[in-house]
Amino acid sequence: MPTRTNSRKIPMQIGFLGFFSQLKVLYLDDNEMTGTIPSSVANMRGLVDLYLSKNNLEGPIPKTLSKLSYLENLRLNDNQLTGTIPVELDKLQKLEYLYLQNNGLDGAIPNELGVLNKLFRLRLHSNSLTGTMPRGVCHLRGLHLEELQADCEGVSPRMECTCCTTCF
Repeated sequence: MPTRTNSRKIPMQIGFLGFFSQLKVLYLDDNEMTGTIPSSVANMRGLVDLYLSKNNLEGPIPKTLSKLSYLENLRLNDNQLTGTIPVELDKLQKLEYLYLQNNGLDGAIPNELGVLNKLFRLRLHSNSLTGTMPRGVCHLRGLHLEELQADCEGVSPRMECTCCTTCF
């Protein structure tokens, strides 16, 4: 009898399936998903909420997510994502929640995130991000940004942040 393996990958063609074009919420949290985030997710142009947290997703955050112009919630935390935070995320002008914590992201936080003036919560801690929190992001604290978390505490913090609400 052949053995069957249960592949828990997000299908690469997910964004090309017609019935997903009007989808508002894609909730795949805590499903032991593996592999990369398919760039075709960006074809789901009506998405408001994209929840892919608490899986085993790896690889970079697709730059094509910037095409999701209605997106308000982007939760990619608690995965194994690597690479830098795409500057293209600055196109997500309706974004209120950006959760990227507990991944393997590195490099500097893009100053371009400072244009996301509807951002309410930004969680970046428990990555390998370095440098100084961009001035534009700190400026958001005077607008709607109520929660800003980064790795800015400890003996040798990776991040310098004078505007964070919580340092790890």
